[in-house]
Amino acid sequence: MDYTIHEAGLVHRDLHAGNILIGYDNNAYLADLGLSCLENEQQSKFNYGVLPFIAPEVLRNRKYTFASDVYSFGIIMWMLTSGQSPFDDYEYDHSLEMEICVGKRPNVIEETPNCYREMLES
Repeated sequence: MDYTIHEAGLVHRDLHAGNILIGYDNNAYLADLGLSCLENEQQSKFNYGVLPFIAPEVLRNRKYTFASDVYSFGIIMWMLTSGQSPFDDYEYDHSLEMEICVGKRPNVIEETPNCYREMLES
């Protein structure tokens, strides 16, 4: 990216695979900035986003932060490296929310390149 929303002080708050678009130039573009806001000016107490891309702290009713977007991006990276949907064998419901809050993450598959593995496991 030439310029990121975080450099502008914005938090996306709805980062998931459906909001990553591939252009005719084969570059990836971040879409749907409608819920974005300045990190330090959040007013809403509502959680936005799509399970399982919502960060655990947000599920615990804390504010969205840059770290929340990074968590969401990590789940997107997991999808790209595994070719699967995260927690595909779970209902996307309150039970999954609770499990994510206590540390449940998709298992990194064996074939994942080390450079991605290190990022996903950190």
